[in-house]
Amino acid sequence: MADPLTLAIGKGKANGRLRLDVRPQQPTGELQLDITSVNLSPVLREADLPQVAQDSAGTMGGQLDLTFEGQSLGAMAADLDGKLELAMSGGKLDMLAVELLGLDAGEAAVAALADSDQVDMNCAYLRFVSNQGTASLAQLYINTSDSNITGGGEIDLGSEQLDLAFETRAKDFSLLSGNSPIQLKGTLSDPQVSVVSDQLIARVLASVAGALIAPPLAILPWVEAGLGEGSGVGCRKALAEFEQGSAS
Repeated sequence: MADPLTLAIGKGKANGRLRLDVRPQQPTGELQLDITSVNLSPVLREADLPQVAQDSAGTMGGQLDLTFEGQSLGAMAADLDGKLELAMSGGKLDMLAVELLGLDAGEAAVAALADSDQVDMNCAYLRFVSNQGTASLAQLYINTSDSNITGGGEIDLGSEQLDLAFETRAKDFSLLSGNSPIQLKGTLSDPQVSVVSDQLIARVLASVAGALIAPPLAILPWVEAGLGEGSGVGCRKALAEFEQGSAS
């Protein structure tokens, strides 16, 4: 048991608790973390991803609240309950997608969602809610200079099967003609990207075709606490832009 649990990560910090009970036949545990102002550059360099660290890193924060049960990591993932929220201010979408999704799938995803090889992000936010190993992407919001990207879907953490969809919404239709939604299926180790119709996305993943929802204001302390307002300027800009659009 580590309670409290304090970690220093990328000039930021993570505070929370980790509890494990190995006495039952099926060990149980819970993990709670509050992550603030993590600069991803040193983290990605330590992970031997120097190019991503240079080109794509922003400032990240979030909250993690999970419970699990099982005798192995796979069994724990298949039984996972709880939620994960992450926000990032600044950074680039292209290199992150390439590394996180794999080279082929990452490049295909960026090409389908954006009209540029280099996609500067103002702010990104995601919220996963897991119930007995099924992680639902309850909200994805990526704000760039030209567009907003939304997403939804599910990942089966036991089988590592995913079924996600993403849609680009142009801020100015005269600047961006509009990209077709994409679907990401397959496994975490071998994701497959396909361009699909609006009608299919609406049938399969209704949340993607719904109204654009901005992140909560609570994300701002996650990405700028202790670093000053400048570190979270991307998310401040995105939220102010959303408020102005809603008021008009």
